[in-house]
Amino acid sequence: MKMKNSRQIGRETLLYLVFGFLTTVISVAVFWLCQRASLSAVPANTVSTAAAVLFAFVTNKLIVFEHKSASALNLLAEFLKFCLGRLATYLLETFLLWVAVDNLRYNGAICKLATTALVIALNYFISKLLVFRKRG
Repeated sequence: MKMKNSRQIGRETLLYLVFGFLTTVISVAVFWLCQRASLSAVPANTVSTAAAVLFAFVTNKLIVFEHKSASALNLLAEFLKFCLGRLATYLLETFLLWVAVDNLRYNGAICKLATTALVIALNYFISKLLVFRKRG
């Protein structure tokens, strides 16, 4: 039983990282396409973030965590929790970067890598424990 559980966790983690990478690719590609269509940075980032969050929700729900919704209302609640979780980690990352880079004058690239690692881990646990939690 324990071996199967650790194998499942390893599978989940690997799939989460693969689809997280693909989510990043989608975000960058959509941002680039929006810029090519003459959108300025803020609208382009908004569209690319929305596309990335939608892709991440679908792949996390169906492939990574293999979670089934009991109803349309349950699906909507999951989506809202997922979006709120992503918003919370975005705000945390923005705050940490503001403190570290803008105020303490630490290296921006290193801080971005560190905060990205933190956000990836937090998003995984938010999705696993709060959004796509197995019941029973």
